[in-house]
Amino acid sequence: APAAGASEEDEKRAKALAKREKAKQRKAAAKLAKADAAPAATAAADDKGGGASNKKGANAAEKKPEDDDPNGEKLAAKPPLEEALRLSRALDKYAASFVATQALAVDVALRRKKPLVALRALRRLKKLDERAFVEKLALLAAARPRWTEAAKPVENVLDAELADLCGGQSAAAACRAFGMKRTRLPDRAACYRALATLGAADASLVLTAETAPPAFGKPLAVTDFEDALAALSGDAAAAERFKAEVARPKFPTADAFAPPGASA
Repeated sequence: APAAGASEEDEKRAKALAKREKAKQRKAAAKLAKADAAPAATAAADDKGGGASNKKGANAAEKKPEDDDPNGEKLAAKPPLEEALRLSRALDKYAASFVATQALAVDVALRRKKPLVALRALRRLKKLDERAFVEKLALLAAARPRWTEAAKPVENVLDAELADLCGGQSAAAACRAFGMKRTRLPDRAACYRALATLGAADASLVLTAETAPPAFGKPLAVTDFEDALAALSGDAAAAERFKAEVARPKFPTADAFAPPGASA
């Protein structure tokens, strides 16, 4: 009797297992059938309504507003300073952390004769990029003598802020100190431009700049040398010397550094 009981229990378990296995198989088959039917349903939907949807998208693309000023004539007719101010404010609102944004803000403020606004942008620029800061600092310092008509409190703030930004020394000394500290060619070119703005240009800063590839980081590009050459454009002798001694050995086939009279 016990043996028969055991056999009966085993049979029940076998039937239950078989039932579960059949259920799994049915479920898997239904899932597979659903997966196979999905592409067909999508294709049918495309045939039915997708064409209209695509047509609608194409029509939307076709109905893009036309450029009512393709040659920029309307833009050119706008007051340049007002347009520059509008763009500067928009950039300051949405892209204040970009170097170009604060550099533009300084330029626009200087042209609007707003020294305190220029100072604010210059402070921000110093935190973002010291090279750009040095060039704009020179512009602000060079413009200072023209603002004698400003209210006395404004003059006092301007002088105090400039002294602080320059570390208690003259603007020219501050710019030169930057060039002594940062000897790579792009930094020296910026230093030269700053000093030239202040009437203290020194071509030796560019001619003796470091141009060797750094231990870590990217080597200087040809555009860095072109930028330095452009900075020296007001000094023909220094520019030719830079081409011959600094740039041409690095880029012997570059037209920008070809000797005078050389054919392109």
